[in-house]
Amino acid sequence: NKYDISMYIFTNKEKYDKLSKKIINNSTYKGMQCFKEREAIIIVNTNQNEIFVFYKELNNNTIQFIGEIIVSVFGIELEKRNCFFLHSSCVERHGEAVAIIGDRNSGKTTILNALLQEKFNFICNSHLGVVNKENSVEVLGTPTRMGMRISTLEKIIKPEIRQQIIEVTEFKKRFGQINENNLKEYYNKKFNIKMNEIKDIYGVKLVNKAKLKFVIIPMYIEQMTDISIKEMQKEDKIDILIKNRRTGTYDTMKFLNTEKFSHILTNIPRNLLNIDMFKIYYNEKNIKNVIKFIKLKMD
Repeated sequence: NKYDISMYIFTNKEKYDKLSKKIINNSTYKGMQCFKEREAIIIVNTNQNEIFVFYKELNNNTIQFIGEIIVSVFGIELEKRNCFFLHSSCVERHGEAVAIIGDRNSGKTTILNALLQEKFNFICNSHLGVVNKENSVEVLGTPTRMGMRISTLEKIIKPEIRQQIIEVTEFKKRFGQINENNLKEYYNKKFNIKMNEIKDIYGVKLVNKAKLKFVIIPMYIEQMTDISIKEMQKEDKIDILIKNRRTGTYDTMKFLNTEKFSHILTNIPRNLLNIDMFKIYYNEKNIKNVIKFIKLKMD
């Protein structure tokens, strides 16, 4: 099959160090395209659809890279079966889901974490698959880690859960000991929480699919004293969904021309436009009211 991809992953410190001296990001080496990303050196032979990846050692980044490749392969197949992907967080309760759609820095992960602390179950924090059913919409989660900013950790997470996050996740390895004096300097820095860590820390289930109940689109506005809610009309829904459409593949696959491998679904599932969608203007000071609104809509 001319669309097959071959990938070779090496953990070899000596080879990694040698290549590091020869390669800069987005350069050419022996006629092949080269990248440096996430502690990896990636060499792409586009003619043969081959990817060679070099790491110093086997670590979380290596495992995440491999995991995203596997998820991307399934994503390609799901798209062929009319699965529409969105950039969205998603949680579940009693078999029903609420999707949280929005750009970076809009507050998706902030609201997700607030809901996890209310014992909503975790579906995903990035790529959400949407499948049209006869009279409903089914959402499918993708099994990847959750990235969290330190500002979210400090402003939203309850003290007892915050301490677990610091102790159990990669937090200490990434940042060491952060104290009150220098905390704000790190506010925009991110760290990852693995899926099994999410389950254990928050005491929730990992759910792979559910019936979609409604959608919220968070709009973070620092000056607001209370939340403001606007229900989306059909034209607005179409704009939001198109803007936040994603392919089934992760950024890991960007090193090849993924359009060769992926059927990118552009038609919005018809039942998705019948789902209620709400744009919510909020900030950390009034997030309790956001959660109250979501709980009311779920009942």
